[in-house]
Amino acid sequence: PGQGTVAVRVETPNGVSNEWQFTYDQSGPVPVNFVDAGATFAGDVTCGTWGADGRFYAGRLDGKIAAFDFNDDYSVQSVTIYDGVSGLSNNCILGITTNPHDPPSPVKLYVAHSELWAQGGTSFVGPAPYPGQVSVLSGTTFDAPVPLITGLPTSNHDHAVNGLVFDHNGDLLICVGSNTNAGVKHPNSGDLVESPLAAAILKAETSRPDFNGAITYELSDGGGFSTDQVEGEIVDVSDGVHVAVHAPGLRNPLDLVYTTAKRLYATDNGPNFGFGAASTGPASEDPDPQDKDELCLVEADNYYGHPNRARGRYDARQYVYRDGTEPGLPDAFTQTLIQLTSSVNGVTEYRANTFQGQMRGDLIAQKFGSFLQRIELAPDGRSVTGFSQIFPWTGSLGVETGPGGALLALSEGLKYVKVLVPDDLSAVGLVVHDVHPWRGPETGGTPFVLGGVGFGTLADTSVSFDGVPAVLSEVTPTRVRGTVPAHAGHDGELVDVVVTVGAASATLTEAYRYLYPPGNELGEWEALPDVPNFLGEVACGVVDGVLHLVGGNAPTYRYDVAQKSWLANGAPRPFAGDHHGAEVVDGKLYLFGGLGGGSGGKVQVYDPAFDSWSVAADMPWGGGSVSTALIDGQVYVAGGIVGGLTVTNHSRYDPVLDAWFPLAPMPVGRNHTAAGTDGEKFYAIGGRDGGNQTTNGFDDVQVYDPATDTWAWDKDGVSGLAPLPQFRGGMGKAVYFGGELYVFGGETLDGPGAVPGKNVYDRVDVYDPATNTWRLEKPMPVPRHGIFPVLFESRMFVAAGGVQAAASGSNTLDAFTRQ
Repeated sequence: PGQGTVAVRVETPNGVSNEWQFTYDQSGPVPVNFVDAGATFAGDVTCGTWGADGRFYAGRLDGKIAAFDFNDDYSVQSVTIYDGVSGLSNNCILGITTNPHDPPSPVKLYVAHSELWAQGGTSFVGPAPYPGQVSVLSGTTFDAPVPLITGLPTSNHDHAVNGLVFDHNGDLLICVGSNTNAGVKHPNSGDLVESPLAAAILKAETSRPDFNGAITYELSDGGGFSTDQVEGEIVDVSDGVHVAVHAPGLRNPLDLVYTTAKRLYATDNGPNFGFGAASTGPASEDPDPQDKDELCLVEADNYYGHPNRARGRYDARQYVYRDGTEPGLPDAFTQTLIQLTSSVNGVTEYRANTFQGQMRGDLIAQKFGSFLQRIELAPDGRSVTGFSQIFPWTGSLGVETGPGGALLALSEGLKYVKVLVPDDLSAVGLVVHDVHPWRGPETGGTPFVLGGVGFGTLADTSVSFDGVPAVLSEVTPTRVRGTVPAHAGHDGELVDVVVTVGAASATLTEAYRYLYPPGNELGEWEALPDVPNFLGEVACGVVDGVLHLVGGNAPTYRYDVAQKSWLANGAPRPFAGDHHGAEVVDGKLYLFGGLGGGSGGKVQVYDPAFDSWSVAADMPWGGGSVSTALIDGQVYVAGGIVGGLTVTNHSRYDPVLDAWFPLAPMPVGRNHTAAGTDGEKFYAIGGRDGGNQTTNGFDDVQVYDPATDTWAWDKDGVSGLAPLPQFRGGMGKAVYFGGELYVFGGETLDGPGAVPGKNVYDRVDVYDPATNTWRLEKPMPVPRHGIFPVLFESRMFVAAGGVQAAASGSNTLDAFTRQ
């Protein structure tokens, strides 16, 4: 690439010769262009995945598996057809994947299969079972399916169990379609109601050694088991099943992709006129909707707009249909990233460095029976920055990537796999395009293939993963094959792959991810715009997508989560101070007590709608640094500092009555705890006693049960509660997410494990009430105390806080997530 001139001589038949000089400019990006490398007929293929043996496996609607042996130029050596699940009545395969944690041999294929049109696709007579299933097929014959998950819903129409992908933790994410058009049963959609696991992305905890995927359902009124989808709206999933809804509200997500950035995206098919009404409540509806398809950034527990009245009984969001044009509702409805002309189905990530990396990290989606679409994402993956067509027509349903930056389009209608290869004019000399697979166990042993150009021979070529040399088995001009080396010292991030040929070398940056053992994957931290000021001993809450932060004599800071920007300051609170407890109730931020500024025992209420503060009924004691929890609309407040002492006081506040009611006192008084709730009980974890002085703190776990007005304590000799692994105080809130309580940071006087010289902690301890066990999460990038972590739409936000023990502050804002 560059600029210059070129001389051109033109000679005509009459002997006239002329010369011209033309200028050229190649300084812009190289053109993105794919060339059709041919199509191979292999039956009604719907989905595909690569095996560790280097073959491409495609699932078919008739339950069979087509295995492709490609040459390096994607000409076909052979196609082998295996029986797969074709012998079963529920044999329609719409999803296929491999588990990156599995050993390379024998190859294991995970297939999603169902019985489509089981009752004829309209009104029917008789029961409708749950025919959806995920089975495991193993080489070399792939003809003996072993059930992994059974009892998944499938409509009596064409919505079923669809795309599959494993996350880094070794858990299986599953696309499950709806039984309805928009929440209300209709003959044209199969005449079935929704059920507890329909219309959602599910997570199967396959990383568990005791995984149970045999799904059964029980009537909610206690009337026994149910095997009939007709009863789907009045049943619950039985206890002990390790398959649950990860993200609700997707109508028919046909495919999903787990990206190198650790994000999950899914395509979703929109509703159609004539196929059923839109639910607006438990028994109310609007006329049939019609809407486009969508691409969704899928995050745990976010609702994406397709109703399910079975789940609406417990989550009112899911009673209401939301279309692709209305604005998102913070904590109630997550809007699509982009609407797409129907029907859009297969989706994959383009990870190759072809075209000088222009497409790396983009998503590729297949419009049914038509063209491939390139979707460019913002750096944080939360918005779309570009959309274009990258190939005019493939006639396909699904799409996958292959070595060398190829795209493989799967057509169930035309019954072929079409391969598109990049025509990269910039690929000159030694260039590494991609590595397949892009992740594997830290113990190594995973077979890999590198795509690129300019590779040498087995004798003069070497490859390293994060500096660790790999053993090679074959080198051709466009492929390098070998085995990934072990690397137990990795940091859980993408590592570079370096190829050396003689004296030349080429690096594929951030290309391969070493995986921790199954069940040991950690969450992710994201740095966000700095707080406008340095603050410590803060309190905060999120209302309508805006994080409100208070502390010290500072104003009410406001941060727009979606826009990633700090807004104009809100009105100042009546009693400044710090060490407030805080809860969000009915769209308002309540502050309970505080230290300094006359805030002790005060209840201050901020209404964002009017940017105004008011004062509610005082607490029964004039405390600060209290523990609080919101349960069923009631705020439980306990302990805290009064004068120079810590008290055991405990009361319930009713926001509607603006009244206080005394409750059983804490077993021991604590301040500076991590306080939270699982929705049923009130937890006060760790903390200190005495006055507002830095001490080593405690490892207490105190749990209050509102149903019995009693406390359990890890030191009571009866409860058996597991104590906090590291005694400390100053953690603010314990955030409940995914069935666990997260305890962040904290401070100490001279306790072990803290940052030397600062005596603050970066540790994140996570408690599982169901198993009464603790585990460690990914540490905080900036260790802090005096924080107040809050949950909003699956992310835990930590704003400001002290970076050294005692009085200190920071302007750090970051967010933690574990999907």
